[in-house]
Amino acid sequence: MKRFAASLAIIALAACTPQQSATGPEAVVTAIYEPIVKSKGAAGTPIESIPMTAELKDLVMRAEAAAAGAEPVIDGDVAGNCQDCTGFADLKIGPTADDASATSDHQIIEANFSLFGDQTRTVYWDMVRKAEGWQVDNIMSEGFNLRSITNTVIAAAAEPPTPASETTAPEATPPATTP
Repeated sequence: MKRFAASLAIIALAACTPQQSATGPEAVVTAIYEPIVKSKGAAGTPIESIPMTAELKDLVMRAEAAAAGAEPVIDGDVAGNCQDCTGFADLKIGPTADDASATSDHQIIEANFSLFGDQTRTVYWDMVRKAEGWQVDNIMSEGFNLRSITNTVIAAAAEPPTPASETTAPEATPPATTP
């Protein structure tokens, strides 16, 4: 009887113990997708809401400052890899199967989903563990690499403008004279 009571007490204690909130890299990426998942693509993921490393955040801010007045550096939803994310569905998040760089403080997380019912997309999240928790150090997908884009914009803004080629008006041809 004492064993039964002890077992019952352990089960009750386990049931009352608060669950640890998921804080790993997959949980962070899942939280990033929450607005787009709940709205089925109607609401986007503001880049400011993504927990980035200080270095990546600085690159994004510098690129946006360098491109001031020009086209936006990030034109679309980086989480959905789309401008119109209508029909966002079937989100699956997990570690990349062939991530040779994975350590206890660095992982590539893969997000697979569909848009418009028939288009599948994959976004890779380069995640690093910092003192503040897991943070995004890069976002990559087919044709998109956030670090590469920001570095390109910053480098292009640092280059001196190329002088316009000197154009000369064609010489006016004197009217033909008849002898």
